[in-house]
Amino acid sequence: MRDIGGFTVSDVPGYDALPEDPKVVAGSSAKSGGDPSKVTRNSYAASSTTEADDLSFLGETRSAVKSAMEVIGECLNVDAVTTRGDMIEHLHYYEGGEEGDAVMDYHTDAGYMIAMTSGSFDDGYELRVGEAGEEHGVFTENELVVMAGQQSTDNEWKPLRHSVTGDGNDRSWYGVMYFAAGTVDLDAVQEESRNGDVITNGILHDGGDCDENSIMCWQACQDVSDLPCDAVDALCIDSSGGVVPFPDSKGMVMGYTLKCASMVNGKLNATSPSSSADFCSGDGTDMFMDGYQFALTGNSQCLNFLVPSFTLNSSMKFSLALVLSFALGVGVEALATFRRSVFRTSRLKGTNSRKLLTVLHGSQALLGYLLMCLAMSYSVEVLGSVVVGLMTGHWFFNGADAFSEKSDPCCADDFDYESIAADDDEERDSALFRRKNASNSKPLMESA
Repeated sequence: MRDIGGFTVSDVPGYDALPEDPKVVAGSSAKSGGDPSKVTRNSYAASSTTEADDLSFLGETRSAVKSAMEVIGECLNVDAVTTRGDMIEHLHYYEGGEEGDAVMDYHTDAGYMIAMTSGSFDDGYELRVGEAGEEHGVFTENELVVMAGQQSTDNEWKPLRHSVTGDGNDRSWYGVMYFAAGTVDLDAVQEESRNGDVITNGILHDGGDCDENSIMCWQACQDVSDLPCDAVDALCIDSSGGVVPFPDSKGMVMGYTLKCASMVNGKLNATSPSSSADFCSGDGTDMFMDGYQFALTGNSQCLNFLVPSFTLNSSMKFSLALVLSFALGVGVEALATFRRSVFRTSRLKGTNSRKLLTVLHGSQALLGYLLMCLAMSYSVEVLGSVVVGLMTGHWFFNGADAFSEKSDPCCADDFDYESIAADDDEERDSALFRRKNASNSKPLMESA
């Protein structure tokens, strides 16, 4: 466990019960809400000294895994974990897909250790260990795989980074994740999983705050002492390269790496870790995924302002973005006034300004859509700047003018052409009337 981080066990008594009766597993998966044609994940919480009745249908397989892990725990001198610790049982059902596809991307498991089966519907699967891209692996058929998790670093074990590649067949999988006693809120997990409800993201909570050499990643404290930076400057990066929401990860992160804020994407950022990580985390996102939130309070992902090269990773940059958002809002209203002025002038003078009006229409639409993108960043501060900018611009430029019911800034049509035309006709008629009266009075004055 210290050199590799895992091993396999063959010929476990009663272990072959699950592959021999696959219909039971598929039926239970469907009954609990899963579609057998899709991935279904069930998680059930219990302590190692109690039973999770929801998985009683696994029968001998479940008992065999438990008995084997009790023996393994004694051999590894970690029976306090395997017999008195906490555990989360998982039952996953995977659609076949293409042969060679990754069932799970490279990741390291949370908890102290995990025992996983080859499952049913399948003759086995390939377990690749090490870093992504390496060409070696372990083929398992009816073998129990035991791997070290992140909590085992206290025992100087090496958490095994691995991925699972299927052979194209449908497969169900059963595994048990063991935690040191008291480090998982079992009541929270069991509340979510009672009555066999399907869980895609089990709710796990660390039993306490992470120490000075760890950060929260994939529902557990992960040691970052090997990184060339302090824990306050470390980030949890998911398999897609995105930063797991700062500072805690309460969701399931299948495949993560731990990196310093200054080394995101493998190269140094222009800003130092202390300047950017204190304000926000990550290399930038175009919107918050959890809904509207305050960014200036810190502890959030860094926002990109319209383009990836303008990442708001400091309070000064964020303040500048708020000013620009305000200016764009004012600019949309000012441009609407200018369009109105050009339209009126062209009608009064009888000139053709269609080309200019077309350009102005496109410009206002562009500014409107940029404002829409800013509002959809889900930052309360940015949204407020956009709205205040629109209000200010309307007050100074359009407050006394006619407007239509459709006042969407994105659509470049927030003034009433018919009212403008009517006003212009009235002005023009009044001018003609005055001109006519003046011309009619002149002969009368001369005849007098």
